[in-house]
Amino acid sequence: RHKSLVFRCQLIGFLVGILPAAGPTPAAFMAYAHAKQTAKDPKTFGKGNIEGVIAPESSNNACGAGDLLTTLALGIPGSPGMALLLGAITMLGLIPGPEMLTKHLDLSLTLMWSIGFAGIIGAIICFLAAPSLSKVAFIPGRILVPLVLVLALAGAFAYHKEFNDVIMTVVFVGVGFVMRRYDYNRAALLLGFVLGYMFEKYLFIALKAEGPLFFMRPISLTLIAIIIFVVAYGPVKAAIQRRRGVSQA
Repeated sequence: RHKSLVFRCQLIGFLVGILPAAGPTPAAFMAYAHAKQTAKDPKTFGKGNIEGVIAPESSNNACGAGDLLTTLALGIPGSPGMALLLGAITMLGLIPGPEMLTKHLDLSLTLMWSIGFAGIIGAIICFLAAPSLSKVAFIPGRILVPLVLVLALAGAFAYHKEFNDVIMTVVFVGVGFVMRRYDYNRAALLLGFVLGYMFEKYLFIALKAEGPLFFMRPISLTLIAIIIFVVAYGPVKAAIQRRRGVSQA
C-alpha cells in the first residue's frame, strides 16, 4: 500500500548517503519530514501512523548503499560501520579513492551487491520475527522507562567519560519536554546539532576555494531546487486544496 513512499524515501536515503560524512541520521529525519509533508493526514504522525515508521526505515536502509559508494570513491565514511570498513580495506593494502572503482571494480561491486542482499535477508528475518518483536510494544512503561534511562545516561557518560555529559542529557530532556508541550519541531533541533558543525566547516572551505558564488554549479543548483521543492510542496499543496474548497463552496 505504500510502495511510492518506500521508493521516494529510499531515494532520499541514497542521495543523503552519497553526501560525505552525512550518515543515516539526517536521512531518516528528512524522510520522516517528507512523509509527513506529503501525507493526507499529517496530524496522525506520532499517533500510530505506519507511514512515520516506513519513511525513516526505508531511508535508513538505502543510506548504506550511498554511504558505501562515497566511502569507496572518496575514502570518506559517513557512519561508524563504514569507518570500520574503511579501516579494514586500508589494512588489506587497498587505498579507497577513484582507483578503487577502476582497478578494484570487482571488489567494489561485490561490496555493493552485499549491501543489496543484506537488505533482502534482513527483510525476510524481520517478517518472520515480526509477531514476536511486536510484543515489545506491550511492555509496561514502569519496566521499560527505567531500562531506557539507565542505558541513555550510561551511554552519555561513556562517550567522553565526563559527568557533564550526563548533566547536559538531563537538561535536554527538559528542553525536549518543553518543545513537545508547545509543539516545537524537536527533529529539526536535533538535525541542526548533527549537521551544524559540518555545515559551517564545509561552507568556509567552499568560500575560500570558490568564493561567494561557489553554489553556481549544476549539481549545487539541482540540490537547491530539490530542497526548495521539498520544503514548498506541503504549504503549496495545502494552499491549493484550500482554494479548491473555497471555489467549490
